Amino acid sequence: MGPLTLIVVLPLAGFLLNGIAGNRLGNRFVSAVGCGLPLLAFVVTGKCFLALASADYAPLVETAYSWARIGDSAFQVFSAMASCSASTRCPVSTICLVTS
Repeated sequence: MGPLTLIVVLPLAGFLLNGIAGNRLGNRFVSAVGCGLPLLAFVVTGKCFLALASADYAPLVETAYSWARIGDSAFQVFSAMASCSASTRCPVSTICLVTS
């Protein structure tokens, strides 16, 4: 799993962990997961933004998985980060971090 996929998966994993096991594992676990995984996603977003800037703003594209192949065509789920999407991912990631 690459960094662009992690930006999406980390907060989702935190939501699922807290929703499924939060009551059994206590407030400390909920706080660590609820704040830690969005923070980690924010750090990964920053690293991707720096990688984008160092590559002269060439888009970063990452295939998460290929879910169907028909003939020569493949249907893939992918994540991309270009200069315009980086300008929205960084503030959104910051807002998610601050509100968690």
